[in-house]
Amino acid sequence: MSDLVTPPRAEVRIDLGAYRRNITMLRGRLVGGAQLWAVVKANAYGHDVDHVAQEAVAAGARRLCVATLSEARHLRQGGLRVPVLIMGPLDEPSIRRALDLDVSVTVLSDAMAAAVERIAVDGTRRGRPARIHLKVDTGMGRWGVPLGGALDQLERLDALPGVEVEGLMTHFATADEPDTSFFELQLERFTDLAEAARVRVPGLTIHAANSAATLLDERAHFDAVRCGVATFGMNPTQRDAAEFGLEPVLELRSHVADIRELQPGESTGYGRSFIATEPVRVAEVPIGYADGVHRALAGVGEALVHGARCRMVGNVSMDHVSLLVDADVAIGDVVTLLGRDGDASISTEEHARWMDTINYEVTCGLAGEPRLLRVHVSS
Repeated sequence: MSDLVTPPRAEVRIDLGAYRRNITMLRGRLVGGAQLWAVVKANAYGHDVDHVAQEAVAAGARRLCVATLSEARHLRQGGLRVPVLIMGPLDEPSIRRALDLDVSVTVLSDAMAAAVERIAVDGTRRGRPARIHLKVDTGMGRWGVPLGGALDQLERLDALPGVEVEGLMTHFATADEPDTSFFELQLERFTDLAEAARVRVPGLTIHAANSAATLLDERAHFDAVRCGVATFGMNPTQRDAAEFGLEPVLELRSHVADIRELQPGESTGYGRSFIATEPVRVAEVPIGYADGVHRALAGVGEALVHGARCRMVGNVSMDHVSLLVDADVAIGDVVTLLGRDGDASISTEEHARWMDTINYEVTCGLAGEPRLLRVHVSS
């Protein structure tokens, strides 16, 4: 039977102790005094930013990185006063609001640079420096000022009144791929730029590495690394997390709400995609695609009951999945969709392979409360 006296419909269990240990392990890999900055965007990759952000700081993260103004505002409203960097694009009014929150912004286009210049010269920020990081496109082909004009842009921004250029950054396109040739090219380009930038604008914080680059090559550590997925115990290369000593932080659980005995020719779920060819037992589990259990899992995904793997059958619906189960399964038994049950486990990497995606999407796609209750533990 379930270890939950009155089982919730479904829950996400987050092990904050594992999260802290992952950060400690990653910090131990850094060279040259590099800092670890914790990326907590997208509700901490689905792990509940309200708890995770506090733990990141306690574990030694020197800065928190987010994607949007609203995410930065949420951190400040929660009482966190540590340095925060918004890494996504902002229009001019949003840049002003971000600076008023005392967070740093990433200048990742010529248009944003022009907006920062207007903010600097209008004189409204006297006594409150506008802290910025300049992002350079070394090959990602998405955000960042052109490599060729980056040094001149850096100097122009640094010369503006009331502007403090804190950092110079880039982002790697293929650090998580087996072929490292393009990563090497980007790293070479950025290293050359960083060396020149340190001369032109002393005191810069140079940063480039995401989780994959942090684990791949210490040359990418520079002054700081920006780690997200690895802090949550997920492997950025989509292989086994234990390869790097990472501990999964998140478990997803539900329970058996009902059991059906199907006879040959009978089906379960929409579309009759599963029709029994022999007598079978099917457990009905109250969790579905509205909770983040993707329809692509139908017929291929598995869950654990009593430490045994049970295949998902029939179409995944908005609120329910069906599992083929053995005779010893009963109503109320725990169903583990992500995490460990006894000696068996299902990882986000395995879950992602069933969905033909990456582990990032698995946790980021999990619904918030009240659909999925968040339970925090500390192992």
